[in-house]
Amino acid sequence: MNPVDSPFSLLLRAMGALQIVIALLNLFLVRLLDWRAELQRMPLLLKEVFQVHAWFISVTLTIFGMITWQFAGELAE
Repeated sequence: MNPVDSPFSLLLRAMGALQIVIALLNLFLVRLLDWRAELQRMPLLLKEVFQVHAWFISVTLTIFGMITWQFAGELAE
């Protein structure tokens, strides 16, 4: 069986897509969980750290998702 078409390869591609979806959801986490009021009460430094952390998680998940999607065939071998 070709590793690109194997069930494990398809599962890896699905997990890569799921990582990208979670990365996109993470960008809207404040709106989804209605945390605007809590963020307004935080000190400025803590707000900035929260925003940078949210972006970092989203970028990292996107990179991992893209790598998993791209190399699913090689990983399944």
